[in-house]
Amino acid sequence: MSARLGPEVQAAIHAMLSADAAVSALTGGAIHDAPPPGPVPALWVRIGEERVRDASDASGRAAVHEVVVEVSAEAGAFAAAKEAAAAICDALEGRAPALSGASAGPIGFVRAEARRARDGRRLVRLVLRLRVDEP
Repeated sequence: MSARLGPEVQAAIHAMLSADAAVSALTGGAIHDAPPPGPVPALWVRIGEERVRDASDASGRAAVHEVVVEVSAEAGAFAAAKEAAAAICDALEGRAPALSGASAGPIGFVRAEARRARDGRRLVRLVLRLRVDEP
Protein backbone atom coordinates (compact mmCIF):
# COMPACT_ATOMS: atom_id res chain seq x y z
CA MET A 1 0.00 0.00 0.00
CA SER A 2 1.23 3.47 -0.78
CA ALA A 3 0.00 7.03 -0.74
CA ARG A 4 -1.68 6.36 -4.08
CA LEU A 5 -5.14 7.02 -2.64
CA GLY A 6 -4.14 10.30 -0.95
CA PRO A 7 -5.77 12.53 -3.58
CA GLU A 8 -8.99 10.52 -3.43
CA VAL A 9 -9.05 10.66 0.38
CA GLN A 10 -8.58 14.45 0.22
CA ALA A 11 -11.32 14.85 -2.39
CA ALA A 12 -13.71 12.73 -0.31
CA ILE A 13 -13.04 14.79 2.82
CA HIS A 14 -13.56 17.98 0.81
CA ALA A 15 -16.89 16.64 -0.48
CA MET A 16 -18.01 15.67 3.04
CA LEU A 17 -17.18 19.13 4.41
CA SER A 18 -18.74 20.94 1.45
CA ALA A 19 -21.97 18.95 1.86
CA ASP A 20 -22.29 19.72 5.57
CA ALA A 21 -24.70 22.58 6.26
CA ALA A 22 -23.05 23.70 9.51
CA VAL A 23 -19.55 23.74 8.01
CA SER A 24 -20.80 25.60 4.94
CA ALA A 25 -22.61 28.18 7.08
CA LEU A 26 -19.55 28.85 9.24
CA THR A 27 -17.01 28.91 6.40
CA GLY A 28 -19.06 30.33 3.56
CA GLY A 29 -17.90 27.32 1.57
CA ALA A 30 -14.25 28.48 1.74
CA ILE A 31 -12.67 25.01 1.80
CA HIS A 32 -9.38 24.73 -0.09
CA ASP A 33 -6.11 22.81 -0.34
CA ALA A 34 -4.02 26.00 -0.56
CA PRO A 35 -4.57 29.63 0.47
CA PRO A 36 -7.54 30.92 -1.50
CA PRO A 37 -6.78 33.17 -4.46
CA GLY A 38 -7.47 36.87 -4.13
CA PRO A 39 -8.57 38.45 -0.88
CA VAL A 40 -8.34 35.98 1.99
CA PRO A 41 -11.73 35.32 3.63
CA ALA A 42 -12.18 36.13 7.31
CA LEU A 43 -12.40 32.37 7.93
CA TRP A 44 -11.42 29.52 5.65
CA VAL A 45 -10.48 25.83 5.82
CA ARG A 46 -7.45 24.12 4.31
CA ILE A 47 -7.18 20.38 3.78
CA GLY A 48 -3.44 19.96 3.82
CA GLU A 49 -0.69 17.72 5.00
CA GLU A 50 -1.14 13.98 5.09
CA ARG A 51 0.90 11.14 6.55
CA VAL A 52 0.33 7.64 5.23
CA ARG A 53 1.72 4.45 6.72
CA ASP A 54 1.36 0.90 5.53
CA ALA A 55 -1.12 -1.23 7.45
CA SER A 56 -1.14 -4.25 5.14
CA ASP A 57 -1.39 -7.68 6.67
CA ALA A 58 -2.28 -11.24 5.65
CA SER A 59 -5.85 -10.14 4.91
CA GLY A 60 -4.81 -7.59 2.27
CA ARG A 61 -3.36 -4.21 1.42
CA ALA A 62 -4.21 -1.28 3.64
CA ALA A 63 -2.90 2.10 4.78
CA VAL A 64 -3.60 4.47 7.64
CA HIS A 65 -3.97 8.09 6.55
CA GLU A 66 -3.54 10.99 8.98
CA VAL A 67 -4.95 14.12 7.36
CA VAL A 68 -4.55 17.69 8.60
CA VAL A 69 -7.55 20.01 8.33
CA GLU A 70 -6.75 23.57 9.39
CA VAL A 71 -9.11 26.44 10.11
CA SER A 72 -7.68 29.92 9.56
CA ALA A 73 -9.50 32.94 10.99
CA GLU A 74 -8.76 36.66 11.13
CA ALA A 75 -6.88 38.07 14.12
CA GLY A 76 -8.86 37.93 17.33
CA ALA A 77 -11.25 35.27 16.06
CA PHE A 78 -10.25 32.21 18.10
CA ALA A 79 -13.89 31.55 19.01
CA ALA A 80 -14.96 31.50 15.35
CA ALA A 81 -12.05 29.23 14.40
CA LYS A 82 -12.83 26.83 17.23
CA GLU A 83 -16.53 26.80 16.36
CA ALA A 84 -15.70 25.91 12.75
CA ALA A 85 -13.26 23.21 13.92
CA ALA A 86 -15.98 21.69 16.10
CA ALA A 87 -18.38 21.64 13.13
CA ILE A 88 -15.69 19.95 11.02
CA CYS A 89 -15.25 17.27 13.68
CA ASP A 90 -19.02 16.77 13.82
CA ALA A 91 -19.15 16.43 10.02
CA LEU A 92 -16.31 13.91 9.77
CA GLU A 93 -15.87 11.90 12.97
CA GLY A 94 -17.31 8.41 12.83
CA ARG A 95 -18.16 8.68 9.14
CA ALA A 96 -16.43 6.77 6.37
CA PRO A 97 -15.64 8.67 3.17
CA ALA A 98 -16.81 7.13 -0.11
CA LEU A 99 -13.83 5.98 -2.18
CA SER A 100 -13.79 4.20 -5.54
CA GLY A 101 -11.65 1.08 -5.66
CA ALA A 102 -11.07 0.97 -1.91
CA SER A 103 -13.02 0.97 1.32
CA ALA A 104 -12.40 3.47 4.09
CA GLY A 105 -13.11 3.06 7.76
CA PRO A 106 -14.65 5.80 9.86
CA ILE A 107 -12.67 8.99 10.38
CA GLY A 108 -11.35 9.41 13.90
CA PHE A 109 -10.04 12.42 15.80
CA VAL A 110 -6.34 12.31 16.74
CA ARG A 111 -5.58 15.79 18.10
CA ALA A 112 -6.18 19.53 17.76
CA GLU A 113 -4.02 22.57 18.34
CA ALA A 114 -5.12 26.22 18.46
CA ARG A 115 -2.45 28.90 17.97
CA ARG A 116 -1.69 32.37 16.66
CA ALA A 117 0.07 32.58 13.31
CA ARG A 118 2.93 35.02 12.74
CA ASP A 119 0.62 37.28 10.75
CA GLY A 120 -1.86 37.43 13.66
CA ARG A 121 -4.43 35.05 12.19
CA ARG A 122 -5.85 32.36 14.45
CA LEU A 123 -5.32 28.75 13.44
CA VAL A 124 -6.92 25.53 14.62
CA ARG A 125 -5.13 22.46 13.30
CA LEU A 126 -7.03 19.16 13.39
CA VAL A 127 -5.38 15.81 12.76
CA LEU A 128 -7.80 13.10 11.67
CA ARG A 129 -7.13 9.42 10.98
CA LEU A 130 -8.74 6.78 8.80
CA ARG A 131 -7.85 3.35 7.49
CA VAL A 132 -8.16 2.54 3.80
CA ASP A 133 -8.35 -1.09 2.62
CA GLU A 134 -7.93 -2.18 -0.97
CA PRO A 135 -9.83 -5.23 -2.25
